[in-house]
Amino acid sequence: MTRTTGQILRTVGLLIELIGVFAVMSQARPNAAGWFPLSNEFVFSFGWAAVALGFVMWLIGQIVIHSARARR
Repeated sequence: MTRTTGQILRTVGLLIELIGVFAVMSQARPNAAGWFPLSNEFVFSFGWAAVALGFVMWLIGQIVIHSARARR
């Protein structure tokens, strides 16, 4: 893979992670003691899955960029 592919993976990963963060923060929690999403209990949702997927894609993009640099 090239360095450009790594940059695209990083950007897409960050966008997916941003969407996941918005999804987690927009969940209505009437019993929550604050805005932090883990205030009462940890509830697995698609928002957290998007955050994890975005981080993994960003990490793969970072690895691709650094491996492309090491070959030169």
